[in-house]
Amino acid sequence: MRVLRGMRAYPRRTGCPRSARQAATWVSAPAWTSSSRRTGSWIPTTEGMSVVPPPVENLVDHRRPPDFGGTGKDPVFELDTEDLPGVLAYRPDPTNPEGHGFIEPARRVSFEEYRRAIHQTRSLWRRLRRDVR
Repeated sequence: MRVLRGMRAYPRRTGCPRSARQAATWVSAPAWTSSSRRTGSWIPTTEGMSVVPPPVENLVDHRRPPDFGGTGKDPVFELDTEDLPGVLAYRPDPTNPEGHGFIEPARRVSFEEYRRAIHQTRSLWRRLRRDVR
């Protein structure tokens, strides 16, 4: 399954999302849940990196650039969830399964292991071309 995310890109490397801990980058970290804080580990089904399934209109306006009918300034990237490393999984958002989802741990992991796995996806993201919606 393809998923989409609006993210900042390196200015000189057009195919790579930028790394940082801000919401518009590919390595943004979701908030720890109370159980995560207690156990020191990240638990599946407690959310993860926010993504949307196609179409691109599932992205909120400020995460979608004008070329895709939004107001955002960052490009849209796509990823095939079949390529995710084994420690990660895509889970549709139970409150909006057709329009939102999460890339989260497939099993209980430490936050650092989750962060490293998210970092490993960097080369898997591709810029979404306007002619390939």
